[in-house]
Parts: sequence; structure tokens; C-alpha cells
Amino acid sequence: MQDRKLAIPANIHQVRIKSVNNGMQCALCKTQLTGMNTSKEHIFPNAIGGRRTVRGFICTHCNNNTGSKWDAKLARQLRPLCTLLGIKRPRGSNQSFTVRGIDGTKLEYLPDGSMSLAKPIYRVKESNGRVEINVMARTREELKGMIPGIVRRHPKLSQDMLLQTATWSKEPSPWFGSELEFGGVETGKSIIKTCLAMVYSCGLKIDQCEHAKSYLFEGGEPCFGYFNTRDLVRNKPSQSYFHCVWIRGDSRRGHIVAYVEYFGFRKVVACLSSTYSGKEFSCGYAIDPVTGKELDIDVEIDFTPDEIRRVYAYEMVDHHNTLQDLEPMFEYILELDYQRAKHNAIDTAIKHALSELRLPSPNLLRVEDIPRFSSLFVESFAEWVFRERKN
Repeated sequence: MQDRKLAIPANIHQVRIKSVNNGMQCALCKTQLTGMNTSKEHIFPNAIGGRRTVRGFICTHCNNNTGSKWDAKLARQLRPLCTLLGIKRPRGSNQSFTVRGIDGTKLEYLPDGSMSLAKPIYRVKESNGRVEINVMARTREELKGMIPGIVRRHPKLSQDMLLQTATWSKEPSPWFGSELEFGGVETGKSIIKTCLAMVYSCGLKIDQCEHAKSYLFEGGEPCFGYFNTRDLVRNKPSQSYFHCVWIRGDSRRGHIVAYVEYFGFRKVVACLSSTYSGKEFSCGYAIDPVTGKELDIDVEIDFTPDEIRRVYAYEMVDHHNTLQDLEPMFEYILELDYQRAKHNAIDTAIKHALSELRLPSPNLLRVEDIPRFSSLFVESFAEWVFRERKN
């Protein structure tokens, strides 16, 4: 007999039960929790913009251990989007990530939108008794550290001469590529840990989630798959690349099903339990990592057992829908990148003009310096403008 879909009653969409930990045991290792070893666990990792925490869920040891393994892998895979979108983290700052320029050179994309070499470049070309040296360093300090070795290998050169002929630029590459990898064992476990943290926040016992426990601790099969053949999120804000995790207890089917989104395009469905016999419930959490604000959305989770099987078999992923989700995001990222590049070009032009005037700060500009400063600024900034027009 075909399983009919059950609509979720409207009055259970926003149910949120106060979290209570009667057993006071770590959900992962079952260590007895005390005031000394209880940690605040982020539902979504801090590194990807998560803010809400749960206390009494896991111990400090498991927090640190899973954070450095599971969550760290997830964060590395999502790092390009975190940096490109400029998410706001409660702690720490966005990190650079490796890209390839149009010429194949490895570069580091920095949080301010500028590019840096992945490693310094040192090339020597000898022709007709003439030595041509090309050195590219990431910072002035790195260049200064390389120069003594260059002088030792080429005694005719002097350290002062090399420093005087060095030029400093901070330019974005107009074309670069980076892979958006997602998945793997550690990432999968981070996703399921997020689901369990939300289950705990909803007031349920983690022991009810037998499939999640089997996957995390017993070497069981993954209890999740990727899904995007229909949109489950209601009241979705425009131009918000949010994270959300939503849990539904379906007593008729005996399922506890979770739905997770990262940046609005990595979408995961997980069946945490198929033996649930409690009350119907639906609760969740959504955050815009760019603004740090929680979002008021609804997620309608309604999956038949056959659909869950198909999710696990990766039969409910539509790559056309993935591209549709990504297109507005990358348009937004390109605009952000342009604004960052413009800001960097202005900053570079100011520093160039001050350097030519031998002034350490714009606060020391005199009235008679302004015409020369303006001319130097425009000269430098115009280079960026013309380069942008060519691109």
C-alpha cells in the first residue's frame, strides 16, 4: 500500500520545548556531565558563522575533539564561501583560501578581497653573462628575509639596491578558480552532530536517534543524503545565504527527520530515527551568517520512506536547481569582490601618494601638498579603473 503524505499541522511548526538534561551525560561519550566539564556547543560551528549554543549536550573533551576533526573539515570546505561572502563570526576572523589564477599560478584569496602568492617566487635567468633575477614575495618582511640569500649567491648585488628597486602592489586577479568541495566522513559527522544538537535543543533525548548514533559511534552507514528537488523553506528572505537546521518528529511513520542547509545551496536530509513513537513536533533554527541575525522561517519536512531511500541513493539531487541556487549568490559575491577591489585600489593610491610626498600620514598633508597629492592619487587609482574596464 502506498504511503500517503501527511501534512504538518500549522500549530506544531514553531513548537520549541525547553531543553532538559535529566541524565546529565555527554551525548557522544556518555561521560557524566558536571559544572567543570560541560561545554557550550555551537549548533552550527562558529567558523561558518554559527552563534546559538546548547549547554549540557556534550562534554568539553568531545567539543574540542569533534571541533578539531569533524567541524574543522566542514569549515575548510565552506571556507571560500565564508570569506567571499564576508560572514560575521562571534570569534576569530575569516581565513584566506587557495585559488588558481588564469595563468595557473597558485594564489591566496585574502579576506579583504586582495590576492597574495601562495608561496614566494624566485627565478634566475642567465644570458650572455647577464643575470636577471625576478623575485616575488608576499610581504615586505618576507622579501627582506629573502634578500640576504640572494646577495650571497650574487655578490655583485647589494641589499640596499634590491630594496630600493622593489615595488609593492596589492591587486586582485580578475579571473580565478576554486573548487567548492563538500562531503566526506568528517563533514558528514559534523552535519549529523548539528542535527543532534538541534534535537537536544528541541527537548528530546539523543538516545531516540538510533540511526545517528549508529553512524557516529558504531561505524554504521551514513543516515543522510543530499536533496534539492523541491524547496522546503517557507518565508525565505531574499538575498540571504543562510544556514538552517530543522527537525520533525513524525509519529505516524515513526521517523525523526532532519533538514540542513548551508549557505542556502548545500541541502541535506537525514533520517535520525525510524522508531519514534512520541508526539508530533517541528522545531529548528536559521541564521544569516553574513549579518549574524537569526531568521524567522518555516521548513516543511514531509518525506515518505521511499523518498528517504531515494535521498540516500542520491536520486533527489537536481544539478539545474543547484546552479539556480548558486547564480544569485555568485552575482552578489562578484559585486562584493568589486567593492573590495575598489577599496583596496583607493587605499593603494593613498599610500602611493603619501610615499611620493614622504609623508607617513594624510593628517600631515599641508595645503600646498594637496595638488601634488591629488595628482599622484588619480594617477595610481586610474590604473585600477582602466584595468577594470579591460576586464
